[in-house]
Amino acid sequence: MMTLTEAVSDLKSDENYLKVNMSEKNVISVCGVMVFALPEKRTEVEARMLEISGLEIHGANDDGKLVVTIETPSYKETGDAVTRLQKLEGILSIAMIYQHAEALDDVEITQLENNLESKL
Repeated sequence: MMTLTEAVSDLKSDENYLKVNMSEKNVISVCGVMVFALPEKRTEVEARMLEISGLEIHGANDDGKLVVTIETPSYKETGDAVTRLQKLEGILSIAMIYQHAEALDDVEITQLENNLESKL
């Protein structure tokens, strides 16, 4: 049986292993988050949540539960957005349900930049 250390070493030796620098901005990072807010403050909380760059609210109910995604161009910005979300007044808790990141090539980066510029 292979140890965890051996398995990780074996994985890293694979030529297809993706090495990602956490500070690089050549990624697209997407996470899905469940937010639990005070029901009586949900409207206020939603307005403040939308001030967080890359955050989108996909659904909410009267009990204060919100389904949210955060999409950013780096791991750091994703972490910063989640931290900012946690600190908002009126939020009881959050749970990250999903997180995925992919390295982008130069063409994809240019397309994303052009898309962002057209929205401004």
